[in-house]
Amino acid sequence: MIHGNIGNNLYNVLDEMEKSEFDFFLTGSRFFGGHRSDSDYDFFVDNASIDGKRVELFLSKLGFNTQEYPLYKDEQTVEVYKHKHFPIHIQITEDATLKKDIQNTIDKAQLQNTWVQEYLRSASPVDKTNFWNFITKYHQTLTDCPDLYSRV
Repeated sequence: MIHGNIGNNLYNVLDEMEKSEFDFFLTGSRFFGGHRSDSDYDFFVDNASIDGKRVELFLSKLGFNTQEYPLYKDEQTVEVYKHKHFPIHIQITEDATLKKDIQNTIDKAQLQNTWVQEYLRSASPVDKTNFWNFITKYHQTLTDCPDLYSRV
């Protein structure tokens, strides 16, 4: 739990996230590549309680608010939070382990197929959502046959 003022520094917020009992997973352009120095920080976290504490309460105390109309919200995303001062977005997800596995599989496919990286850099939020929903739906099949990712 955080008591008092954490300061007005982006890195203080990221540090508090790092020190928390929640597992925040980097995603977006800072994970997949192609970010710029002014790119936002995108994370996802599991929608679970730890010792009765909810991640939403933790985020609220750090200065995050729910984003009423998020640009990106796939079928695994329960809610999206945005920091009120800094370019940080947090996706609360149904199953962070599944999302992490899928993200790592996509990352490996990017290394083998430059079109995946280019697509993720240039796709609209709606297209990225559709891509993520497709990959989520067919993840097990694609994992069992890794060369299928080259044809997705």
